[in-house]
Amino acid sequence: MKKIILILFVTWGIIEGQSSQSTGLSILKNGTGSRIIGMGELGVAQVDIYDFVYNPSLLSLNSSTVFSFTHNTRFTDIGTRNFLARLELWGIPLGLTFASTTIDNIEIRTKPGEPDATFNANYFYGGISLSGKFYDSFFAGATVKFVYENLYTDDASGFAYDFGFSYSGFADNLLIGLSVRNLGKMNNLRYEASDLPSEIRTGASYKLIFNKVNLLMTAGIQKYFYGDRLHLHSGFEIDYSSTLFLRVGYMSGYYSKKITAGFGINWNNLSLDYAFQPYEYSLGDSHSISISYSFK
Repeated sequence: MKKIILILFVTWGIIEGQSSQSTGLSILKNGTGSRIIGMGELGVAQVDIYDFVYNPSLLSLNSSTVFSFTHNTRFTDIGTRNFLARLELWGIPLGLTFASTTIDNIEIRTKPGEPDATFNANYFYGGISLSGKFYDSFFAGATVKFVYENLYTDDASGFAYDFGFSYSGFADNLLIGLSVRNLGKMNNLRYEASDLPSEIRTGASYKLIFNKVNLLMTAGIQKYFYGDRLHLHSGFEIDYSSTLFLRVGYMSGYYSKKITAGFGINWNNLSLDYAFQPYEYSLGDSHSISISYSFK
């Protein structure tokens, strides 16, 4: 079973990104933050705890100090863990994020019977983000990430770079964003280097504010540099008194995923978010839970 899970995970990058090349490292493609996942995984123009993962310029739009942890489960046995912190250092918005995926006890067999040995597959990245206000309502930011992968006796590492821009001056409650992510290069994993999943995404969000019930809408597009499809992402969130949140999202152009959903609960400075994402081709479902604490 572990062998099947490993094969699925290694090929997951191709399924997710629709790439005709060898782009892998799905840990950089997976959605981050249950709220954004539940709204269709756009994130590029949405103020959120995890927004700078999708667009580093959005760090400047939320000055709260926040710590958050997300656990995401795919393929039943594969879990990705993400730790995030956002704070200010000498008045400069700063974001830190760390993510890891481990597949344990993968069996090596050369004949029927007991396995000859077992090994683990490990994937990790850690990043630091900075942003600033450059003109009126225009913001820009950048992220540097260290990326590592280990498979049996082979490992590789490299650096990935994200750049993002956002603008909030067109109208009240309207935010526009653009980001380019995962530029860079990996070292060889034995004979060949994995291609980073470089991408561009852009979109907008608009919030309708009523008495106690508010509606947030997001829409945009995403494309991998090495892919041949343009993906549409959209999402909606209903907010009741900034306490209870219901979410739904849609994505087009992917072979294995289309719809997301989720909910959130805020209590004082503590928030709990959950996202559900079904996959086709018997790949199972994805469940994501985020727990965050904000020092407001």
